[in-house]
Amino acid sequence: TPILAGYKFPNARPLAKPIGVQFEAIIDYYNLRKLNELTGKNYVNGRTAIIGLLGSSDARKYMDFITLVPVDVDIPDMDKLHRLEFCNQFYATRIPCIYEYFDHTYQDTLFLVHKFVNEAQNMRPVLPFMYDGVVTELVDPNMVRVLGRKNSVNQYMMAIKFNAIRKLTRFLGYTYSVSQNGEIVPLLHYMPVSLMGTIHTKTTGHSFKRFIELGLRENDIIEIEYRNDVIPYASKPMIPDNMYNPNPPIPFPDRCPCCGSPVYFSDKQAFCTNIVCPERVLAKATNMLSKLGITDISEERVKALGFAWFHEFMELDSKHIYDVLGEAIGDKLIAQINDLKNRPIEDFTLVGALGFSNVAKATWKLILANVTLDELMYLNDTSLFNRLIVVKGLGKERIGTICNQRGFFETDIKYIINMPNVIRTTGMVQAVTNVIAVTGFRPDQHMLDQIHMIDPGIEVTESLNKTVKLLLVPMDGFVSAKTQKANKYGIPVVPVPVFFGNPKLYI
Repeated sequence: TPILAGYKFPNARPLAKPIGVQFEAIIDYYNLRKLNELTGKNYVNGRTAIIGLLGSSDARKYMDFITLVPVDVDIPDMDKLHRLEFCNQFYATRIPCIYEYFDHTYQDTLFLVHKFVNEAQNMRPVLPFMYDGVVTELVDPNMVRVLGRKNSVNQYMMAIKFNAIRKLTRFLGYTYSVSQNGEIVPLLHYMPVSLMGTIHTKTTGHSFKRFIELGLRENDIIEIEYRNDVIPYASKPMIPDNMYNPNPPIPFPDRCPCCGSPVYFSDKQAFCTNIVCPERVLAKATNMLSKLGITDISEERVKALGFAWFHEFMELDSKHIYDVLGEAIGDKLIAQINDLKNRPIEDFTLVGALGFSNVAKATWKLILANVTLDELMYLNDTSLFNRLIVVKGLGKERIGTICNQRGFFETDIKYIINMPNVIRTTGMVQAVTNVIAVTGFRPDQHMLDQIHMIDPGIEVTESLNKTVKLLLVPMDGFVSAKTQKANKYGIPVVPVPVFFGNPKLYI
């Protein structure tokens, strides 16, 4: 990644030719504090900090806060143990690769691995960085050869994750948030608990269904499980304190906690029925910026800037932007707005960002291939329905949503109609030739442009099904639920650098 170009390795020696080194990028606790002081952020977790930093547009400014821990090197004639020693001797900076080697009987090796894992887990409060498990690897070359690789996964390696930290605390009550599509999400509040050095007082209750399953009463004892060292997950243990709690179960509100409108209940979710609920509108505006690729503008900043619609965002006053965001972030936002006003951009990209309920950009690509923006705006409901019902992939419910909500977005759609740089795609959208899914990262505009230079008909998605041609992962050895699903479907799992090295192998 260009973010790390010029990263210094004080012990490295001159090489006759380049080699590849695989690293784990982390932020230790000391540099996490320094990063927060310098940037004004409030990261409490090294994992979320490194993800946030590597995803930001100015990450290179903070390269010195990143620690690269070497885990392997691409020297084919060198065995694994010597490769690890080579990594630590020449490419370790603040933190080396911590490992142990066992050469015993099968039973003794299992015991020693178990002992090492327990010791590693017990050292978590002492070592100056976050980690959540141990990777075991067979190094016998014959075993490595026989087990081999499946897609991009080494079958001779296995991760052993630590058990999640669990603590008991006392439940205090609920608050609620409202999402863009109107879903009302409960938030549990509880007495403070310390998890991996950070204090937690609340966590998501996920959904109406989970709310009913928990059946919490005020002053219940709840168990907080720190899943993946990132997400506190609440459950209700069956203990005497809870069995004999005299308080009644807390009812789910039948009115929106934000605007007071009636709540609609399904089996799993609860929804605010007011499409102009202030919290829904704020979430919609924030999500719109994310879909348009606008960076560094959080929900709090959207609220401070005071816009709710696309046309309001595009016409924000420069002085107001500087007053709210300051010079550096203000300059960046103004440049991004000007880019949207001048860069050629497809109509479905803009309309797909507006926030129609459950109508994604890919669906708008289908819609605007068959009707123009003007027809979308001005045809009556019956005519528009008849034009769209014959489009493969569009159902009655989704078409009904479009007919019902287009008036809500009327001013934004008219604004898009009058933008001179918008590419009208009706009748000229190329059929999708391949679908590529991604996991572990979100592709930026530069990557999407590179992919469409290979084939303009490629569709990039974050969902995975059997129609997907291949699954892109950020690096070799990356594993997630989607990679496991891809292996089940026989879909190739390909690291991004490998794909761009020779895309014609895969497309």
